[in-house]
Amino acid sequence: MSEIRSAEMDIYHNLKIHIPNIEPNSPNFKHFKPSTVSPHGRLGSNPDFQIIYDKDEQGNFTDECKRFHVSASRGGRRFMEDTFSAVPEIMDSTRSFYGVWDGHGKPSGCGFDCAHFCADSLTELFLKFDTSWDHDVKKNFSDAFQKIDRQYLSKFEKGGSTGTCAYINKNNLWTANTGDSRIVLCENGKAVDVTVDHHPCREDEKKRIEDAGGVVLCISGVWRVNGSISLSRSFGDKHMKDKNLLICDPEVQGPIRLTNDHEFMIVATDGIWNEMSSQDAVDIVRSALTHNKQPTEELLSVIDERGGGDNMCAIVVLLDKSLNSLPKKNVKTSQIQSIPVPLPSSRHSSSPKNLW
Repeated sequence: MSEIRSAEMDIYHNLKIHIPNIEPNSPNFKHFKPSTVSPHGRLGSNPDFQIIYDKDEQGNFTDECKRFHVSASRGGRRFMEDTFSAVPEIMDSTRSFYGVWDGHGKPSGCGFDCAHFCADSLTELFLKFDTSWDHDVKKNFSDAFQKIDRQYLSKFEKGGSTGTCAYINKNNLWTANTGDSRIVLCENGKAVDVTVDHHPCREDEKKRIEDAGGVVLCISGVWRVNGSISLSRSFGDKHMKDKNLLICDPEVQGPIRLTNDHEFMIVATDGIWNEMSSQDAVDIVRSALTHNKQPTEELLSVIDERGGGDNMCAIVVLLDKSLNSLPKKNVKTSQIQSIPVPLPSSRHSSSPKNLW
C-alpha cells in the first residue's frame, strides 16, 4: 500500500498539484487519489488523470470532500503541455489558489518546460505565503508574473506559456491572466467571465503590437502576431519579447465579492474554450453536479465528442452554494483502495504505457 501511495504522490508532483499538509498516510489523502478515465487522445491510449471527491457506498459525496475537481487530457496532440496547480488551503481554509498553464513552442517539449517552470514558481510563492500579499494583490500578482517571466527568459531561449490564476481570500476573488486561458464564475446559472482573453485581434492589444513595430495578420482564420503566435501576452517567447511584441503583464481583476449567488468557478485552458462558450461550460458543470457526476470529466467528454484536438485542462472550484447543495450522508469513510498508477518514464513519450 505504501508503494501505491508513493506512486500516487509522484503523479501529483508531475501534474503540479500542490496539496499542503497532506501526507500519504493521512486520512485526507483519499480525497486526492488519481483515477484513470477513458483516453481522449487520438494518437495513442495514454491514460488521463482526474482528481475526484471521495464517495460513499451509495455513490454520494462524503461530508469531508474538498472543494475542487480537476481533469486534464492531451486531446489529439502528441505531447501534453498543459498543467495546473491547486493550493486549496493557504495557511487556513479561508485562502486558496488555483491556476492553469498552457505551454507552446518549438521544438516539442519547450512549452512543457515553460508551463511547468511558471506553475512551479508561482505556486511556490503561495506555499510560502506571506500575509503582506493581501495588502496589494493586484501589484503583487503583476510583480510575480513579470519576475517569473524574467527568470525564465534568463535561462531558456525557447518556449512559452499562458498563465491564468485565481486567488480567493474569504469572500473575495482576484484573477490574474496572461494569454487565452479563462476563468468563469457561475452566478445563479449564468456564466460571468472574470478574465479577458489575450488575442492579437483585440483592439487594444492590436494597437500595442503595431505601436511596437509588429503586424497582426489573419492566417487561415487565426489572428497571429507577425504571422506567428496567436497570443498577445505570454510567459517566455523570447523571440517576441526582444521587440516588446508580446508582454507578460497580467490583467488582474478584483476584488470580486463572492456571494451566495455564486455556485462555482471554472479555470481552464483554451482547449476547452475553443470548443464551447462560457455558458456551455457552466451548463455542463451544473448538470454534472446535479446528477452527482464528476464535472471536469464531463467537460472533457463533451469536448471529445465535438472532436476537439488540443490539450485540455480544467479545474472546477465549488463555492459555498454548490458545496451546501451536494448530497451528504453520515457514513464511515472507506479506506483508500489500491490503484495501479503508471509513472511517466519520459515526459514527451507518446507510448500508451506512459502518462503523457
